[in-house]
Amino acid sequence: MSLAIRRAYWVCAFFCIAFMGGSIYGWPSVRTILRRDNTLYTAECAETGEDPCTEQELAFGMIFAIGAWANQGGRLLVGIVLDRVGPRITATFNALFFAAGAAIFGMADSTLHLSMGLFLIGLGGAGVQMAVQSVSALFPRNKSLVMATLSGAFQMAAGVPLIFERLHEADVSRETLMFIYAFIALTAAFVSAVVWPMQPFNVPKVPGRQSSREQLDAQDPGAITSTSSKMPLCERTFREQVLSQEYLLMVAFLTLNVLQCQFTVGTIGTQFELKVDGDTSQITRFFGACLTFSFPFTPLLGHLIDRFGFIPMLTGINTVLICTCALFLAPSTELLYVACVLYAAGRLSLWASFFSYTGAYFGFVNYGKLAGGGLCFAATVSLLQYPLLDITLGPFEKNFDYVNSMFLGISVMLYGGDPSTAMLPEGYCQVIPVQELDGYLSFQFLW
Repeated sequence: MSLAIRRAYWVCAFFCIAFMGGSIYGWPSVRTILRRDNTLYTAECAETGEDPCTEQELAFGMIFAIGAWANQGGRLLVGIVLDRVGPRITATFNALFFAAGAAIFGMADSTLHLSMGLFLIGLGGAGVQMAVQSVSALFPRNKSLVMATLSGAFQMAAGVPLIFERLHEADVSRETLMFIYAFIALTAAFVSAVVWPMQPFNVPKVPGRQSSREQLDAQDPGAITSTSSKMPLCERTFREQVLSQEYLLMVAFLTLNVLQCQFTVGTIGTQFELKVDGDTSQITRFFGACLTFSFPFTPLLGHLIDRFGFIPMLTGINTVLICTCALFLAPSTELLYVACVLYAAGRLSLWASFFSYTGAYFGFVNYGKLAGGGLCFAATVSLLQYPLLDITLGPFEKNFDYVNSMFLGISVMLYGGDPSTAMLPEGYCQVIPVQELDGYLSFQFLW
């Protein structure tokens, strides 16, 4: 496959993800739109004059928790479908789900209907992302770099609600904005049906393909015990991959950090309103902009992973998230701006490293189930964000310092259980060779 075609696939994947992938994480801007429309603002809220209103905030927390779970937990189902039917069908149908969710969300005025809409938006965005990630296999020398850029595109999608919030301030209705979004998703569905292949890139089109581990089992069952531990992870069976120490520890590392990340993005608007005096629209928009424009960091992240490996990168991610929690505990408004920047960098790096790690060590034959299963588990644990919000608004009297201190302690403890210590040199997956460009540096492959 020529370099020009491979670049074209990457560009198409990037823009499909950038418009839909992580749009749900523009939730702070969406929350601003809903509050401006007095959505779910009950009579009790009006009578008490409470701001922010606990009942309304809990409803918002429920809506976001459901949408966020769909965006992460729904990946298990998406991954199973992807491994069975391939990128074309998976991307097309998930773009259609996204379009339906956008339309529902635009017309909804109840917690149930808003949750249904955001669920489909979250599921559809995640499905489109997973369906096209095997594009990274077209660039063997820069697979982590390419995967990181796609993760950056996922986070870049949070900028769409940020733009919509400004348009809504200029009197464009939520219904109009979401129908525009639905049209964009329908366009992406058409492009996906035309562009993407039926099988992931760099997966042989051989029915009933056996891994080296399965072939060895058929030839000499007695040899399995002595050789499976030395066999590259991508050559092992799915069961061996999912039960491997390398996979389980990485999922544990992801899960503990995802809870913090999801709680923060879901409640950041409320935290700002309680910490900052006066209008909080500026800092809320700054937070959304940090998520959106953290994309330029992704090529550097991928290059560093390719150059130095996962151990220093995972340690660095943990450090950044620790600093984020510490700054959210600080009373200074100026430090909150620094926390926004660090949060965006840490969040992006966490997901990008997980996707890069899974593709690099386990290959793409079972990629959908492995990535989807890990994210499904992490998303299910992250549903704890709702009871944490309930406790914070109730017994903790709207003081978020208790929960942020808990996250700080968890991140500090993770230094003693770095999942990358389990990685073995022979476990690294060597993908099936494709045409390569000799003499190109990591950053040059895009140009």
